[in-house]
Amino acid sequence: HAVGENGLILKTIDAGANWTPITTAPFYTRLNDASFPSPCVGYAVGDQGRVLSTTNGGATWSLGASGVTENLQSVHFSTDAVGYAVSNAGTILKTTNGGTTWTSQNSGLTTALNAVFFTHQDTGYVVGNGGTILKTVDGGANWILQVSGVTQNLTSVHFADANTGFAVGSSGRVLRTLDGGTTWTIQFSGTTLDLRSVYFADPDTGYLSGVSGHI
Repeated sequence: HAVGENGLILKTIDAGANWTPITTAPFYTRLNDASFPSPCVGYAVGDQGRVLSTTNGGATWSLGASGVTENLQSVHFSTDAVGYAVSNAGTILKTTNGGTTWTSQNSGLTTALNAVFFTHQDTGYVVGNGGTILKTVDGGANWILQVSGVTQNLTSVHFADANTGFAVGSSGRVLRTLDGGTTWTIQFSGTTLDLRSVYFADPDTGYLSGVSGHI
């Protein structure tokens, strides 16, 4: 699934050769991210604290109550029931009941948080503006600020396994960790364009995408 402006949700069942739009009326708010922990169960988040969920592979969506009004930038579910979302106001939200209710966790920050990714139900990472990287090892009860070594805004984070992870951001910035986020090193991306997303299929093979259709 892919999401976008005006509540747009797209679905493919042929590895991206064709995409079908799914009507989400009356949820006409920009959606910023989606997470599918299983083929049938999925979630999407967006502006004004919008949270949507589906239990039938995206055929229909229900509106949930996040309890916040700021823009939710990213969502990640480690199981069908346990998930996290982050906002442009530094908020981290957690649900343990499939998005029915959300509780706010203390990030200790007010800067924009742009992406969240969990390698395990208890171990996860959040990245944000100003080179911010946070890590939790207790399911979000505590978030520890990591030393990224950069000041650029970080917009996406993805781990290929428990130890190997990558974060990307503005001005072509790419960071890599080989020790579960304890240390991060700067990588050469070959571009100075802003990067928006990172995905690694395994520790060696990955993809970056950014502005102007850059991949």
